[in-house]
Amino acid sequence: MTSPSGNNEIGLLFSKFLTEYFFSIVIVAFAALIIWRGLNIMSGQISQKGLGRYNMQGLGIFILAPIIMILGAHKSLGPEVLSALIGSLVGYVFGANQKE
Repeated sequence: MTSPSGNNEIGLLFSKFLTEYFFSIVIVAFAALIIWRGLNIMSGQISQKGLGRYNMQGLGIFILAPIIMILGAHKSLGPEVLSALIGSLVGYVFGANQKE
């Protein structure tokens, strides 16, 4: 039989797993899904129109956004750096010249 303190240790390990590891696994899986789906979409666009400027931007967004999301979820970067990266990505998307 286990002691009550043994059950408490198991509970603490389980709560640590849920708060740290499970969240990380979900974020990485979601980011991988975004990259995979984005590459599927972009491969269709590239096969139809070739590798042009806007297709390169799309590839960059589908790859950079999940990487920023993973780094933010793992708290690998400070909030200032993370907000600068997100701001750069938003500026890249909305600041693109629509005329060619």
